[in-house]
Amino acid sequence: MQLSVNINNEYTVELTLPAGYEIVEHPGQLDLKSDFGRYRGKFEPENGKVLYTKKFVLPLLLIFPENYTGFKEFCTAIDQFEKKDLIIRRKTPRE
Repeated sequence: MQLSVNINNEYTVELTLPAGYEIVEHPGQLDLKSDFGRYRGKFEPENGKVLYTKKFVLPLLLIFPENYTGFKEFCTAIDQFEKKDLIIRRKTPRE
């Protein structure tokens, strides 16, 4: 298999939570480096905000049949991380 697209993307997104909301769960981080490329994704909650950073590098590749399983595992790990939810909820008033 030949990948004829060279990818080198970097994103930073800052999300501000609505007043009165809190983070229940976030995806955390994933850092992968292999012969197939590099991926770093990270969610950093802080003071009512969440900073999401992502760096994805995928060079031009020729993937031989014996390496396909490793490539698939690399891609699957990224897909699973990116499908995770950032869950927020309204804070419950303290009694």
